[in-house]
Amino acid sequence: MGSSYNPEVFESQLSALLAKLENGDLENRQQLQQLHLQHQHVRCGVSTMLAEVRTLDLWRAVIGECLATVFYVLLVCGAYSPWVGQPTPPERHLVISMVAGLAMTVLVHCFLQVSGGHVNPAVTLSMAAMRRVSPLRAVMFVLAQLGGGIAGAALLFGATSSGYSGDLGATTISRVISVGQGFGVEFLLSFVVVLAYFSAMCPHKRIAGSDPSIIIGMAYLATTLVGLPLTGASMNPARSLGPAFVMNTWDSHWVYWAGPILGGLTAGFIHEFIFNPKRSPLSRNQSTEGEEGGGDCTGDVGVCAEEVEELRHATNVGGGPAGPAQYNPLRRHHNNRANRRNTNQTPSEIYTPDNIYGYDDYIY
Repeated sequence: MGSSYNPEVFESQLSALLAKLENGDLENRQQLQQLHLQHQHVRCGVSTMLAEVRTLDLWRAVIGECLATVFYVLLVCGAYSPWVGQPTPPERHLVISMVAGLAMTVLVHCFLQVSGGHVNPAVTLSMAAMRRVSPLRAVMFVLAQLGGGIAGAALLFGATSSGYSGDLGATTISRVISVGQGFGVEFLLSFVVVLAYFSAMCPHKRIAGSDPSIIIGMAYLATTLVGLPLTGASMNPARSLGPAFVMNTWDSHWVYWAGPILGGLTAGFIHEFIFNPKRSPLSRNQSTEGEEGGGDCTGDVGVCAEEVEELRHATNVGGGPAGPAQYNPLRRHHNNRANRRNTNQTPSEIYTPDNIYGYDDYIY
């Protein structure tokens, strides 16, 4: 028994089928475009990373961080020296705290315009988490700091081994507190140190004529005075790693990694999202142009500025809206303010770009 043919029903079904096919084709095109944009974003990131490796600015900063950590560990651990035949004065804690604060003040002042004067993996990792430095730069800084810590302790051991009876200032947890309490002390002290770093280096909080290294050094001085009798007041994984590696003392060593790193990350997030006085989204012109308007991406460095802007809005790679917390791979950065004032100088090829992950005056 045959069914009757209805032209209107047939046309409506055919139209619905064609509409489904057209919608499916449109969705496929959108998915392909999304994948293409993500591929372009990855290609841009790899290109900018390779370009940064070829810059003299990166390697100069890495060497600066290594040397700064060498001298910091050498000076701070040297303050622990209980020389044979010399009585240990009761104000030893004050001496060690003064050395830690003054050494950090001098080193940050010396290497501020070179690498940012981190001298601490907790600071570097916090800066990387806030997207103030590139992942590549953060990894190389941390490796340089850890190597500098070991080198500083080894230099001190070699210079004092004949008449030295101490442990090179290896950090240990006091018997009056538990390991968990020691972790809490390191967490809180590192929180203060990293928060002081972010605040002192923020250009919107900086007082005219002031030196941020003084604020940072005072933070290390205050926290060392409090934490020295309890945990040794490390607040720096590189400072603890150096003596522990040379003297082979690893008691509760994880505390001096987990406490400073977690405390620093917490301080970085709180400063960025609560206490940052200038947190406004970057405009298109700010995100694709440098301070002299020369931020276009050419050659092998990456894709063009319009393409990256399209990627950011289409794929939202990195999570969340673009803001000052995100480093821009196309924005030129000037570590040396003298270079900013004198724009007639043409940098060499190995020095270009200055820092393609840069952000503002105080980010390295």
